[in-house]
Amino acid sequence: MKHKKEKLRAQVKSRFYYIFWGMATGAVVSGQLLVATSYSRMARVMELFILEQISSYELEELHRTKFLP
Repeated sequence: MKHKKEKLRAQVKSRFYYIFWGMATGAVVSGQLLVATSYSRMARVMELFILEQISSYELEELHRTKFLP
């Protein structure tokens, strides 16, 4: 009888072990998705900012060279 209790106890620990590691894996994966999404959004904003700066610089150059005497 004692052997069955020990075996049952080991199985319960095993179940919690897999629950713990499953939740830990889920937390890591969701964190990685959050970082990837944030990085993508930041890259998009930086690209728009850089393009805007280039466009404004080109417009300034156009005004200086062609439109002003």
